[in-house]
Amino acid sequence: MAARKPIRKAVAAAVQYTCRDCANSYDFHERGWDGKPFLCRCPFYKDGKFSLFLTDKACKDHFILRIHGTSE
Repeated sequence: MAARKPIRKAVAAAVQYTCRDCANSYDFHERGWDGKPFLCRCPFYKDGKFSLFLTDKACKDHFILRIHGTSE
């Protein structure tokens, strides 16, 4: 029998942004063991009632690139 080739996942060429990089995210809270926050809120996710992880993929519809150094 012929050996199977391993299945390779396609690597995205574009830069992947997270909720941490979005200007719409606010209220960074729930600090981890290293003292850095890992949850935030978004006005477009469930009307801002629930938290998101800062490492979640950014949404395509409402994403605005945050200029780092202005918050946190």
